[in-house]
Amino acid sequence: MGLLKKIARYLTYIVIINIMVMFIAVLSLNSLFYPETYIKSFEKNDIYSMMDNSLFNGSIKEMIILPEGGTKQLIDEKITNIFSYARSKTDTLDLSLKTKEDFSYISLEKNLGTLPICPGGINFIQNNQIVCRPSNMTTKDFTNYLIDNNYIQKPEKTNQTLDLKEAIDKDNGLTKLRKFYSTYKIIKYIIFALLLLFVFLLLFLYVDSIKGFVRAIEIILVVYGIIGIKVSFTIASVSSGQINTLAAGDAGLGPMFKALAGDIIHGFTNRILIISIIILIIGIISLTVSWVYDRGHGEEKKK
Repeated sequence: MGLLKKIARYLTYIVIINIMVMFIAVLSLNSLFYPETYIKSFEKNDIYSMMDNSLFNGSIKEMIILPEGGTKQLIDEKITNIFSYARSKTDTLDLSLKTKEDFSYISLEKNLGTLPICPGGINFIQNNQIVCRPSNMTTKDFTNYLIDNNYIQKPEKTNQTLDLKEAIDKDNGLTKLRKFYSTYKIIKYIIFALLLLFVFLLLFLYVDSIKGFVRAIEIILVVYGIIGIKVSFTIASVSSGQINTLAAGDAGLGPMFKALAGDIIHGFTNRILIISIIILIIGIISLTVSWVYDRGHGEEKKK
């Protein structure tokens, strides 16, 4: 065999292994674009209870209409819609909350409740503006007093929606995520096409020996399996340090962020690890079978 052909084969081995590392990593990223990844993490870390106790409690809970499944169903529906939008499965980004008929009244009462208590002898109206609230009235009584005495107009009872799109997507992050996913799919297909191209190139280099081609693929599978396992542990180790650093800067949300990010990265690296182990096992089994076959075939020839 010519020296150039031998060099070309070895170089093709290296390229195929590197492309496989990239392809499996990119393929494993796919789960990050599906809501199940985040819903499982929310369930595991009891995020629903935290949100129910902090975000959807008190006056906010009085304003919005929760579905039958409560906070969990509401959050799951929004997460599902966000990632369906990101994957272009829907063009509708629904981040709105249904509010109760007396939402306007509750909002008014909440705003009035932020006013300071009027000092003794001071009228709550100064320069035709309500600047404080009487100390002998609850916020609800004060609200009703202002409405009954025509200081303010009684809010109409109408079903409304509270759109959170501006608050959640103020920097068009979800639109950017949608564009990123489109680019991601193209990259995934390009890498797969390159993998097939170099496999066919390797087949061409072994056109005079199919057995040699099969042995080369077996070796590539084993080598990739070992490298893939190493890559998964390396990503897990590096990302763990980064997550700990970011979480340390926020004593309030830090532990929650650490748990969620840790789960997501763990799922990503686990997929690389599992695929790599499967490929390694296939390579080892195939090599073993080939070796046993060659040995048996060789002994038959001797006879």
